[in-house]
Amino acid sequence: MAVRSVKNLNGCELDRRLRAVGWNLFSLAEIKVSTFGFNRERAVRRAVKRALAKVTSDDFNALEIRQVAVKRFLGLTYVAVSAYARHLQESMFLLHNKRLAERNQARLVYSRADRGG
Repeated sequence: MAVRSVKNLNGCELDRRLRAVGWNLFSLAEIKVSTFGFNRERAVRRAVKRALAKVTSDDFNALEIRQVAVKRFLGLTYVAVSAYARHLQESMFLLHNKRLAERNQARLVYSRADRGG
């Protein structure tokens, strides 16, 4: 997996620029991750990796990090990361991604079964 980053550009401006060249950026679920550690840099890195793992496990391909808060508690570094799962693709329909469509269809069938329908 290649990791690339865009810095100093908010989500709205990135979306505007992507649409100008024919791409679409979908804003999806909010992700919150926290970690403890003795080393500040390692704790931040571990929290960001956990947030990225949540995004890639759902077949989404982008993450917008909104906030990284670093605090100390009882001698340990506490890191809280707030982010949004994003998906970048050419199609304007999110379900154009076949794997994503299949997963959503399976969730819908499972949800209907739970409700007795």
